[in-house]
Amino acid sequence: MNILLVEDDSTLLMLTEMMILSHFPNANIILSKNGEEAWGDLMTKGKNYFHLIISDHRMPKISGLELCKRVSKDLGYTPYFCLVSGEVQNFLDSGYPEQRFLQISKPYEEQELIDFIRLCHL
Repeated sequence: MNILLVEDDSTLLMLTEMMILSHFPNANIILSKNGEEAWGDLMTKGKNYFHLIISDHRMPKISGLELCKRVSKDLGYTPYFCLVSGEVQNFLDSGYPEQRFLQISKPYEEQELIDFIRLCHL
């Protein structure tokens, strides 16, 4: 399973990677520090490379919202879910395409994250 993990907080980026690998040791996780870097990774790897995208909502350069819209428009089907901070009431109401997109509110529990990954990877 190839996962693109996008988070501008380096501590959360590494912690989330460790959580995922503890449950999915064979996962190949590409780390990106912002939406612009993630978009470059998506373009470099190609349309069908990633099985799942996990992204922060608020990031510099390209936001999670913009990244999600680009993925929906240009890459077709790629399960995508966003890690949102508490002040975001309903991420999907922010203009996200409705299909394939889920949200997890920060702070999140490890099991919640893993359950979402399993749901998306079925």
